[in-house]
Amino acid sequence: MGGVMISRNVPIKPYTYYKIGGAAKYFSEVTTVDELAQVLSEWKRICEKENIPLEKVFILGGGSNVLFSDKGFSGLVILNKLKRIEINGAEVTVGSGVSISKLSLSCSKAGLSGLEWAVGLPGTVGGAVVGNSGCFGSEIKDIVKSIIGVNIPSGNQTIYSNKECKFEYRGSGFKGNAEKVFIAEATFLLKVAELEEVMGKSLEIQKARREKQPLEYPSCGSVFKNVPWERLDATCQSELKDFIKTEPMPVVPAGVLIDKAGLKGLSVGGAMVSEKHANFIVNYSGNATSDDVLRLMELVSEQVKDRFGVGLEPEIGIIGD
Repeated sequence: MGGVMISRNVPIKPYTYYKIGGAAKYFSEVTTVDELAQVLSEWKRICEKENIPLEKVFILGGGSNVLFSDKGFSGLVILNKLKRIEINGAEVTVGSGVSISKLSLSCSKAGLSGLEWAVGLPGTVGGAVVGNSGCFGSEIKDIVKSIIGVNIPSGNQTIYSNKECKFEYRGSGFKGNAEKVFIAEATFLLKVAELEEVMGKSLEIQKARREKQPLEYPSCGSVFKNVPWERLDATCQSELKDFIKTEPMPVVPAGVLIDKAGLKGLSVGGAMVSEKHANFIVNYSGNATSDDVLRLMELVSEQVKDRFGVGLEPEIGIIGD
């Protein structure tokens, strides 16, 4: 296989921000599309021999927006390490395994605007595209020109236009789709701007993240999606009108609802609702289990619903059998 191989029973915990999870029964790293093709060929052979569904594959990027079960994953985890970055004028083509924060900084240093909001954001370009990541009023869909995707398990490549990505709030046509697509590469269209202005904005956002987010503990970032303003009744809207954000439609941050429900500091086992940012559930003990996090998520959602009449939808991917 030219050095590319599929390993067995690899602990997944070290590859995730949460530092939670069991073992991947099958595991491989890929740095190019050619290596991906080799892995998929080997995976097909394993599946035929061991009677495993070909589709039982999970693509892991930075490991920032996922919670793996302590029981592990009985399929194949492919760690995405496609790291090419090419800047051509205002057009940027990048491998999906590149850190979205690193890309943001690279673009800012090149005097390109449109991705400043992603500085300090955990995860990779591929994950950002699949989940249509966004904050500070911007989303990844705003700058996507095209995507190269590889079908799993066939290995066929397809170029997707922005429209064909079917972006939606914190999602896309690639998220939760029965037809799995490995996002191999993305081309973004940014705007040429003054270097001082772009870098200044990036530094402001970095500072805001440090001040407001519990970066001292393992977490997976924001756990719940923000709540569309229209889902709240008139009484709640009156109470929360000072907290409206636009991303791109009017929403109330999930963290505000969790905080207002008095849930900061609430814990289950080794998992806790952060005292610093209520939409972060942190592995404050260092040995929290996936069940701890899931039980705490359920408890938080129930209590927010009791208080405001709306449940919270998970933003993170929950991976297991």
